[in-house]
Amino acid sequence: MMACDGQIHPLEIEELKEISEHTPYLKGIDLESELNTITAEFNERKRMFFSDNFKQLAEAELDESEKLIVIDIVLRMISADHRIDENEARY
Repeated sequence: MMACDGQIHPLEIEELKEISEHTPYLKGIDLESELNTITAEFNERKRMFFSDNFKQLAEAELDESEKLIVIDIVLRMISADHRIDENEARY
């Protein structure tokens, strides 16, 4: 969960790139563009950024396999910087 600990760590970005290159999870997504958008939104609206994104995720109509993909990506993001922040654990 990138930025949940208050920062976007370079290792989290590297992990997303790894996921994008070696799994079908992010197929069809312009990762650089998405990262630029996410970074800008995070820097502008830190608190609202999380509530808006959590709300959007909660309202998404995902099937079971899509939910597992989200969980996989989230766990990889949490462990990417080799430390688990209290806020990441709450997520």
